[in-house]
Amino acid sequence: MAWVEGNLLGVELEVSSKPPGTEGFIPVRWRWVTERAFGMFSFFRRLDKDLEKTTESAESWVLWQNCQIILNRLD
Repeated sequence: MAWVEGNLLGVELEVSSKPPGTEGFIPVRWRWVTERAFGMFSFFRRLDKDLEKTTESAESWVLWQNCQIILNRLD
C-alpha cells in the first residue's frame, strides 16, 4: 500500500480482512462500525442521494442526521 505511506494527515491505516482459508461468517474488525454508519444514512433520503452543491452543505446534513439519530436514542 505505497499510496498510504506518504500520508500527510498523520492517520494510521489498518487493513483488516478475513483470514485466508476460512469459510463461513467471520466478523471483520471495525468493519461493522463503518457499515452501520453508512447504513443509517440510507434511511435519510437527502443523504441517500447526492443533492448538495457544496461539500460544506453535505457535511452539515450528515451532522444534522447524526444529531437526529442520537436524540432518537435518548427517548
